[in-house]
Amino acid sequence: MRMFHDANAPLADGLRRKELLSMSDEDFESKHSFIQWAFPTPESSNQVSNAPVLDLETAVWLAEKPEVSAFLEAMTVRFLEFLSVNEHWKQRYNHNHLRISRAIQSLRLLHSWELANWFYNKV
Repeated sequence: MRMFHDANAPLADGLRRKELLSMSDEDFESKHSFIQWAFPTPESSNQVSNAPVLDLETAVWLAEKPEVSAFLEAMTVRFLEFLSVNEHWKQRYNHNHLRISRAIQSLRLLHSWELANWFYNKV
């Protein structure tokens, strides 16, 4: 996580942090591991074996970095933009439901309950 956020290493589906914000909707839908890097949680992913797992030390480190907070805010807006123009996720089951849950949990841990609740209410 530190390499991804500090050194801007291409660890999320081969993308750097800043590149996640400009992904096309097609890439947003088809690429799968970037969401674990954008919205890390303490739970491992059953779908992506090399996804990061957030530990307490890293969570504190991330939560204290203003540029990570700014990224989380921008990524939340980008995720909402994606959801607003793509209707296919509004069905009984879609992998984007897991992404939405992950984003809410990650925002609560690393940013604020206010941003997590805002995102939840928008979805």
